[in-house]
Amino acid sequence: LIHFLPGAKKTEYCRSPPFFECVSHLVYEFGKAKKANKKDSQLIIRISGAERDAFVSLCEDLDTSAAREVRKFIRGFIKENSE
Repeated sequence: LIHFLPGAKKTEYCRSPPFFECVSHLVYEFGKAKKANKKDSQLIIRISGAERDAFVSLCEDLDTSAAREVRKFIRGFIKENSE
């Protein structure tokens, strides 16, 4: 991560302070961990249109997504029933 010094020409720059390098590293590491859980499959389910619309609408009201809530349910179901 490089920042420009105030009043310096664009070709004159210095390395970022250690704090920014640390934050940059954390963001990089978080990105790597996130890629490990990459979503690479789909699950197709059949439900009535009314149920789907009600579910999607409720998710929007709760500021979440339908997919996120279904994934949360699946993870919880697996955790509860795998023991």
